[in-house]
Amino acid sequence: MYYVDTTDERNITLKELLEENKQQVKSFSWELKIEKHSICVFSPAKKFSTDMAENLPNDTVLYAGNLPLKVQEIIKNKNITYHNLMDDETFTIKNANLTCEGVLALILCSSKKSIYENNVLILGGGRIAKAMAVMLGRLGVNYAMVSFNKIKFPEYFLYSNKCYFGYSFVDALEDYDVIVNTIPAQIIDDAVISKIAPDTAFIETASVDCLKKEKVNNFKYIKAPGLPRRYCPKAAGKLMYENIMGENKYD
Repeated sequence: MYYVDTTDERNITLKELLEENKQQVKSFSWELKIEKHSICVFSPAKKFSTDMAENLPNDTVLYAGNLPLKVQEIIKNKNITYHNLMDDETFTIKNANLTCEGVLALILCSSKKSIYENNVLILGGGRIAKAMAVMLGRLGVNYAMVSFNKIKFPEYFLYSNKCYFGYSFVDALEDYDVIVNTIPAQIIDDAVISKIAPDTAFIETASVDCLKKEKVNNFKYIKAPGLPRRYCPKAAGKLMYENIMGENKYD
């Protein structure tokens, strides 16, 4: 029996697909009595506290995203088999592509310019940053990338002809209409904030804010967690279904 947390819109599609595949499925609820060996499914964006972990049913299977170590210890002691959705590289990359579609929607909604008049600065070089670079390049949008990793910096030129290392981008900030951060660390201090052009759309996709929000007063700082569930929940639900049913496995 699958118990799917349908408070996340993408999981509604997941539940429907499981039902179409003749699986036994119910919507998850903390009040339900869940039998041993049942499968509980949450979105990769679900945040688990230790209290929530304590309330999960023993001897079950759990699909979720990254969990804190303390939560992992609790579920291990409860004999819960944990599958981290984000450990599947195919799932993670496809999910990054959906995140980028959400970023594009935010750019279109936040800027008064045409997408082709905007200059976009991408902070980082992980999956989301690379997917953003590929998408913007295919669209013909002007963009540049920023790396803080000296070893990986040269490979950024595979994605963009214009790349900055470290804080060398700061003096060029006034040239950018949109900044997309993908780095989960506070890398933008007050001095950098002061140089960001007025009316810039600063889109935060990382799980940790890259700046102090209270210091922002001259540009638009847009928190953008969980973009797949907001902008393409059906596709995101299908990705989860493929992961759980093993359709992303190649061995």
